[in-house]
Amino acid sequence: MFLVFPKVSEKFANLLFARARPDLYRENGYRRLGLCVPADTRGMMRRYEELRVAVELGQSVGGWAFAPVEAASSEELRAATRTLQEPMHRLLDEFFWFWPLAYPDGGDDPALAAFMAGDTTEATQIWSEAAGRGEPAAWHNLAVYQHLLALEWLEAPDADPEVLRSLWRDAVAYWRHVVSDEALWQRLRARIEVLGDPQLPVSAAAQVRAGLSAVLGRINAQVALRHGAKGEVGQARFQIDQMKLWLSVGEVRVLLEESARPVARRVGAQIKQARRTGANGLADAQTLLGAVRSDLDLLQILDEPAAEVVAELLPTLAEALLEQLAAAGKGGLPPAAGLPLLLVVLDLVASGPLLARAEDAFSLALADALAVGAGEPEDEEQRTFALITGKIRPELDALPLTATIRDAANARLAGWLQSLAETAMQTSPALLPWALHVMDAAAGLPLDTASRAALGLTIRNWARVPRVEQHPAVELAADGHSLRIDAAGITWNELRIDASELTGLRHPLPGFSAETPPVVAWSTVTEAWELPPELLSGEATVRTVLAAVHHFLAPNLFARIHDAIRGGATVPLGPLQLTASGIFTSDSSELRSYATLRLATPSGEATLTDDADPDFALTLDPSFEWNVPLLPLLLLVLTQR
Repeated sequence: MFLVFPKVSEKFANLLFARARPDLYRENGYRRLGLCVPADTRGMMRRYEELRVAVELGQSVGGWAFAPVEAASSEELRAATRTLQEPMHRLLDEFFWFWPLAYPDGGDDPALAAFMAGDTTEATQIWSEAAGRGEPAAWHNLAVYQHLLALEWLEAPDADPEVLRSLWRDAVAYWRHVVSDEALWQRLRARIEVLGDPQLPVSAAAQVRAGLSAVLGRINAQVALRHGAKGEVGQARFQIDQMKLWLSVGEVRVLLEESARPVARRVGAQIKQARRTGANGLADAQTLLGAVRSDLDLLQILDEPAAEVVAELLPTLAEALLEQLAAAGKGGLPPAAGLPLLLVVLDLVASGPLLARAEDAFSLALADALAVGAGEPEDEEQRTFALITGKIRPELDALPLTATIRDAANARLAGWLQSLAETAMQTSPALLPWALHVMDAAAGLPLDTASRAALGLTIRNWARVPRVEQHPAVELAADGHSLRIDAAGITWNELRIDASELTGLRHPLPGFSAETPPVVAWSTVTEAWELPPELLSGEATVRTVLAAVHHFLAPNLFARIHDAIRGGATVPLGPLQLTASGIFTSDSSELRSYATLRLATPSGEATLTDDADPDFALTLDPSFEWNVPLLPLLLLVLTQR
């Protein structure tokens, strides 16, 4: 960054920019010696002798506000005194410390007297009242005070982030007033004239004024890096926003690029070291991720100025991780073990041969994982869902990932889950409850607001609107019975039943076992029917019937039940009573919130649990209890999201 000063003194400019550090106030000579501004040389030496003798006698020194926590040694006191005797250092230490209200004159000052007694409350009250009268020194002191507090609190392990932000905002407000206060800079010029040192031209005041914004902005940049290194992303971005208040867009970019370069070099060195020492398996891949996480987080926080650097680093990281996984495979680790890590690698590479390698490795690992459960009754979509929710997501959560990489991986998982749900819906509308369960799992991932809203819209559309695709009518006949299910409703033998007349459905949920003869039944206000087993010969026939039921009949019944509940009615469903606020069971008057209820549907049954009550578990049989097949969907849409 290049700034042009009037009559620039290169040495003074360098000293000014050397103050652009978070420890700006820590080594200030006036603070270290407990001196008031302005102090003459005789006063400095007298103060030095007082403190030196006290230190040598082992006596405690301090008591003034912001006195050093650890007493200075004799050598440190001597160094601080020598620094204050150098005109350029002295002017800068004066500027970044507290002035008497009559500055550049001295004399008795009640606020500084209170300050030296350790009473900052009294001092700041006096300064606030004086600032209200337009006193330039008071505005300056409040700027220094708020800025000093904000920087001191950076070291506090229990600092409240909101209090910290408030301090920074106040500091910025006061410093901006300082920069624009012409009377204040006239006082600084008068002080330089009083010092009368040829090394310190009057133009030094203009140099301080012109460079102050850059000093404050650079401090914000370094504080942002500190927060980023600790994973405090919100605080880091806040500091970058503060920096933008002081610097132009171009200056901000240059400063952030300067900040990014050493961080990127550290990441590159970590990756090179991992590859140089040899790829030894999955644990080493996870170690590498952990080693570079904080620095990658820093680069992500630096945003656009670091984007090019990040784009170069991520493929290198991906290649190193693939090498580690390949080594793990040679060591006998099954490909499926690397699935969560491979999901991450896919988001580190944009295109090219490396992406093809990552995709091939992922496909091999996925096939290996799904082959483990190939003998189970569930189809591939259900095994994939179990794999995502039972293995990939928990193991992904355990990986040491940056926030940005984790967000990308979760977005990829959500897209994968949505694809599973869409495949299920295309296979059969009877799988609607399971598809919505999968979508609910996707919506439960930590996603950005836009992605979550899009998933929520899809869920609502699926829940409330019948499928619009053409679906063939189902016709069955056996042992003198005939059944037709179409858009008009049900024709059972010679009896026609409109979909709007149905009051109940009973049938197994997806995942039912074909070993037990399934039950499919429906009811109206006056009568109920159950299909004879002869009509339901074979699992394929059952699924065809259920697909037609959920395409032609269930949407109308679901909408009427849902609207009744939302309208304030209490609707019975098996042993449950559903209300707009929650459910009651037949043996309890306790209202259970939809938000805490969870429904599992293993082997075609439904097990209801309550996160708020670990002892609660209720098993429902959708084949024998009316409208339980609609419960997964009802719980989904009645939960307040």
